[in-house]
Amino acid sequence: MKTIFKITFLSALVFASVGYAEKQNFPPSGSYGFDWLSPDKAKCQQITPGLINKFRSCEYKNPGGFGLGNPSHKCRISKKSEYIVFSDRAMCVDELETMKANAP
Repeated sequence: MKTIFKITFLSALVFASVGYAEKQNFPPSGSYGFDWLSPDKAKCQQITPGLINKFRSCEYKNPGGFGLGNPSHKCRISKKSEYIVFSDRAMCVDELETMKANAP
């Protein structure tokens, strides 16, 4: 019984990691982004595996962002939540400040 559980558990881990690897357009964990659909609350935050799991779809853009030319991922969670994700915190902060400076 223990052997069957170990094999099943390991198989589940392998299949889960394969599903995660298939998210090729998704940003890596440890990158930085903000929810641009909530500009009043938007702040740069580190992208965690838990947040990545909430992303329904992501699109890589190069150049992307808000006119600074930094490559980015645009990742939708829902109709009311969409993150713009950059490879490092400095890019995220620059893009967030640019977005807020150009807000109506």
